[in-house]
Amino acid sequence: MSSSQQTGISKSEQLLLIAQRLAEASGGFFLIQGPGQGNRLTNAYMDALNKLAATTFGVDHSQKHLCPGTGFCVDFYFPDEGTIVEIALSARNPTSEYERDLFKAILAKEAGHNVARLIFVSRPGASRKLNEPGPKAIRSYVARIHLIDSVIEELVSDDSAAR
Repeated sequence: MSSSQQTGISKSEQLLLIAQRLAEASGGFFLIQGPGQGNRLTNAYMDALNKLAATTFGVDHSQKHLCPGTGFCVDFYFPDEGTIVEIALSARNPTSEYERDLFKAILAKEAGHNVARLIFVSRPGASRKLNEPGPKAIRSYVARIHLIDSVIEELVSDDSAAR
């Protein structure tokens, strides 16, 4: 019996719970850091998340190359759910990899992979930023033309000052 059958929730939902618990346990996770320190903390967070997820699922679903000939990989892919999960911690920033992540999902689907959903996991503020007219129009286009639904899931900080 898989871990999702045991818990009654999908793997992508389990991953979101793991990501939230790890963020809460990571000191300073929700604080804005500079490029050097921020990159080191993000890399440590991703390493820990990849390991915790692999342990939880019994299979490594991280860093999957779904776009042949590009070198692109997605953060997590659950083929049985048709779901890609991108840990988009900088999505609240003016410049992020939002469009590139959507494009990777399109390329993966066109390469024959089961892709029906893309989940962006980010820090607080991403939903507001990605629901502005431009990003929202792009997301709507991808849903309408490529039949890939996308959602933004924000990790929650208990410290409102970090927002």
